Amino acid sequence: MKRILALALAGTLALSASQSAFAFDRDGGRFHGDHDGFGPGLLAGAVIGALTLPWLLSPPPQQTVVVPAAPAYVPPATYAPPVAYWCGNPAGYYPAVQSCYVPWQTVPTGAPQY
Repeated sequence: MKRILALALAGTLALSASQSAFAFDRDGGRFHGDHDGFGPGLLAGAVIGALTLPWLLSPPPQQTVVVPAAPAYVPPATYAPPVAYWCGNPAGYYPAVQSCYVPWQTVPTGAPQY
């Protein structure tokens, strides 16, 4: 934090020097004309400092980390062995016999499935 403020102050001071402070006359000597030491560089430094200081002092943006959800556990399906439905009155298997006057009986149709 102190380093950022020091850099902003140094940049403002560096930009505050007017062009006339570094001007030379025709003979190569420095020109020390009539100026008060505050030139357009001070205004430029103040504007740049005012625009960049809030950006330098603001906290970094928060990063959002998306963690994919673990796959849901699907238990293995339990299959019932294939069966047929037998009716005793009228005698026959479903779907040949659509209605039964007595309770339907389940009959295994093959080897057990594992």
